[in-house]
Amino acid sequence: MGGKMLSLATIAPLFLLLAFVGAAIADFNYDAYSYPKVFDVRRYGAKPDGKSDSSEAFLAAWNDACQYEGKARVVVPPGEYVTDTILFLGPCKGSMGFIMKGRLTPPDRLSHSDEWITFRYVNGLLVSGHGTFDGKGYVAPTPKPPAISLRFEFINDAVISHIRSLNSRNAHFQLFGSNKIRMHNLLIRAPGNSPNTDGIKIGASTDVHVTNSVIGTGDDCISILGKSSDIYVSQVLCGPGHGISVGSMGFYDNNAENDVVTDVTVTDCTFRGTSDGVRIKTWATANAGLVRNLTFSNIHLDSVDNPIVIDQEYCPYPPCKQVPSRIRIEDVTYDNVWGTSRTAVAVKLNCSKMYGCKGLVLRDINMVQKNGLDAVSFCSHAVGATHGVQKPSPCL
Repeated sequence: MGGKMLSLATIAPLFLLLAFVGAAIADFNYDAYSYPKVFDVRRYGAKPDGKSDSSEAFLAAWNDACQYEGKARVVVPPGEYVTDTILFLGPCKGSMGFIMKGRLTPPDRLSHSDEWITFRYVNGLLVSGHGTFDGKGYVAPTPKPPAISLRFEFINDAVISHIRSLNSRNAHFQLFGSNKIRMHNLLIRAPGNSPNTDGIKIGASTDVHVTNSVIGTGDDCISILGKSSDIYVSQVLCGPGHGISVGSMGFYDNNAENDVVTDVTVTDCTFRGTSDGVRIKTWATANAGLVRNLTFSNIHLDSVDNPIVIDQEYCPYPPCKQVPSRIRIEDVTYDNVWGTSRTAVAVKLNCSKMYGCKGLVLRDINMVQKNGLDAVSFCSHAVGATHGVQKPSPCL
């Protein structure tokens, strides 16, 4: 034989290299880089004519997609579709997407008057597509409250982005019992006089981010309710509406652990023509709870009735109970807040007579009245410190 035999020392590294490459190929997550499988609602009978009920087609597309072991996308092409109350139920075998490219509206009367679109028990969810959910606005009262447009219940790891929600009958989005939710590039609109049309209601949820969105409604732009923590809000334009609120809390006779909100950051937001700016509201009841570790920073308020508010005697519907709130408020910071107030009181810290508010920090506050006059502060049972510019004069 003319050739030379390779020694074991020479070929051993080659075998090791081949083994390493083989193991890497075996462990490679092809699904992460694969194209999703599309489930087009039209193939299931959905009609984009703005009048036919496409509920069964939407649900059939979801159910088939939910059984697919990979990336599945329920796609709603351009056009106007009508659906009744729908529950998109998981868990599913792969990651799910609902891609709304068209316009979805409900009938005048829903089969379940308080529900329209609900996603429940889904792990790994994308809702996107630059489409529109149009609730068609006010409907005549029934024994049940009007429908929330989009409910996300017990969802883990979701992205909700590039969606328009218009003219909701109740709240636009509601999160409950969910974790690791990213909401961005949303347009949420309802008339400023439409009752209870909160933009986003967050309850019993953790690790929620709301960013780069425009919200104008007849109620809170964002409402953060009990059993919620690690909430981050940034680059939101709010108005009209009632501002961004923590609460209300303390109304229902719950265990104290149900009325707890901690670790909330609201930053780089603008409020324009709202009734309230950044607000904490608790009912004056005997129900216990806790609000702790909140930061409101880089907040611009343009012609807002009540820019900075802690209201522990919240009671929009008399008769009101006359007992001190048992919701503790601790460690709340307002940092770099500026703009104009439509009322004389730009800073109102009305805390519980029982516990007071502890650990409040006001840093660089610069508020004047819309008419150019100096604004004032009001404090009751509020304890904390001030730093930097203070306009109006602080009352801590």
